[in-house]
Amino acid sequence: MVNRFLMSAGLALALVACGGGDSGGSPPPTGGGGGPTPTPTPTPSPSPTPTYQTFAQLTGDRNFDAACGGIKQASAITPITASEFGEGISQGRGLALGFAAATSTWNITGPGFSTSFGPADLSATPPVDTVLYSRTVNGLPNRFAIVSRPFGAQAAEYVRGAALTFPNGGGIEDYFCVFGVPTLVTDTLPSSTITYSQFNIGGFAIRATPTGTSVFDLRDSTVTLSANPANGQVTTQITLVGREFVAGVPATTTTALGTYNSTGTVNSRPSFAGDLTSPGQTVLASGFAGWFFGPQGREAGYAFNIVVDLPTGGRLTSGGAVTARR
Repeated sequence: MVNRFLMSAGLALALVACGGGDSGGSPPPTGGGGGPTPTPTPTPSPSPTPTYQTFAQLTGDRNFDAACGGIKQASAITPITASEFGEGISQGRGLALGFAAATSTWNITGPGFSTSFGPADLSATPPVDTVLYSRTVNGLPNRFAIVSRPFGAQAAEYVRGAALTFPNGGGIEDYFCVFGVPTLVTDTLPSSTITYSQFNIGGFAIRATPTGTSVFDLRDSTVTLSANPANGQVTTQITLVGREFVAGVPATTTTALGTYNSTGTVNSRPSFAGDLTSPGQTVLASGFAGWFFGPQGREAGYAFNIVVDLPTGGRLTSGGAVTARR
């Protein structure tokens, strides 16, 4: 499957250009003794261009795979390792999202839990570009958000962000995910390296030191992302910029939280994934995983998690999700 997806446009054109049989000599005789007229080999037809519905055009019952990363807060603060598309809940990672049209209900399955959100949970005052479901159970938050932040003036067509806050295993888990209308493995990307130019990022980071704990919103972070269909490499850089929550509200000032790099690869799930490193910092655990969305990877998205050992003592744990458009 991966080879078909990574097939260059040049190879595709070569296949289309293969002609049928040509005898190269005189035509066969028409009288007695002449052999049968050979049947020409048909010229291969080009594969039809795949068609996609935008996310907004989807109807009926729907099931989505999601790539997710995040943070769990319990007796300790630990990362939720970024899950790849196709990895499966059975392996203890990621979320599966299902929408039941008859009841307008989202059914969510995660590692060791399942939950659902329906019309009764809809928030009347959600953040902009967000559908938010929220309730409190036994004093604990249960929230699910679907985010469709535009790329500048361009609406997000095929990719969506999602966030889930859910109590599980004696703690609170915060997932940040990407899902939507994935690019088919048969829909080859352009042959040259493609570069995404517009981004949205959501997530948060927790800095725990001997003197206290701070939580940061990551919306101001910056990202680069490119993909090379010829060798299956996906390169990204995340520069984390946080706004510390003060009394539940992000501060007006920002805090630099490090720059992280990776060159990941496309695999057979199909998904792309890799580890993140940072010069001069001790990265204890990290990962990013995602896929392309819409025709020829017009949009893309991935989830990430990063844990850094701070030189002044303590750790920085971050998790989030990135959506992109080229």
